[in-house]
Order: sequence, then structure tokens, then C-alpha cells
Amino acid sequence: MNRLVTLFVAIALVVGVLGARSTPLRHNDILTLDASVNHIAVVGDSYTTGGDLGGLGPSGWTARAWQLLAEQGIRVTADVAAEGGAGYGTRGNHGSVFEDLTADAVKPDDVLVVYFGSRNDQGVDPAQLSILAWGTFQLARRTAPSAKFLVIGPP
Repeated sequence: MNRLVTLFVAIALVVGVLGARSTPLRHNDILTLDASVNHIAVVGDSYTTGGDLGGLGPSGWTARAWQLLAEQGIRVTADVAAEGGAGYGTRGNHGSVFEDLTADAVKPDDVLVVYFGSRNDQGVDPAQLSILAWGTFQLARRTAPSAKFLVIGPP
């Protein structure tokens, strides 16, 4: 009788081991998101305010740039100061030049300051333009000393 019990236990054990389904291991990809928010200032002309050439609303280049960064896990908050017709040496539709817009947009905790433009300065004397651009950049540097600059000029 002991042999019969041992045989049934052995058969049950073999059936249990062979019939048991193993739970597959799950490998989860870990995506590390930077919890900090990157503060950015953008100063620009009509390409930045939005329009046929720069895109409007969610189709504008700034909105699309923030969306692309968010898809990569980079959180951005931006202060955008832009005015149609404005440049470093040319006053825009509301009377501002890039230096005025810099004072509005750039904050001490900005990590990046973007200047976009401007074709509107085509009539400005090049020597005067370089002085005005330098003064604008100096204002941004004093306001946000650790920020990097991205300066995009006219085509």
C-alpha cells in the first residue's frame, strides 16, 4: 500500500510540475522624466506671434516646439514676447524693439533665451544693428546670468 501511495504522489508531482504554467517575466521599460521645469524666454517678431508664415495657435512654431519637447519628457514653460514688425533696431506694431521685449520676457531662472528674427532690421545700419543687438543680449545676460542663448537670424 505504501508503494501505491508513493506511486500516486510521484505521478501527481510529475503532472503538477510538467503541467504547471510558468508565469512569464514582465520587463517594463522605465522612462525617467525630469521633474524640473525648464524656463525659457522667447523674443521674436511676427513669425513668433503667429501668422501665415509662422503658424497660428497650436500650429505656431513655439507651440509645436513645446509639444515636441514634452513628447521627449522635457517639461518647458515659456514666456514669449513677440511683436509684428519688431527687430533689434526697428520698432514693431506696438512700438517695441527686441530690447523692450527682452525686458518683458526674460526672467532670472530662465535656462534658455531664444531670439527669433528679424527681417525687419534690413534697413538698419549694420554698425548700429550690432550695437543694439549687443545691448539686448547684455540685458538678457544681466537678467538671467546662467541662461544659454539661441539666436536665429533672418534668412
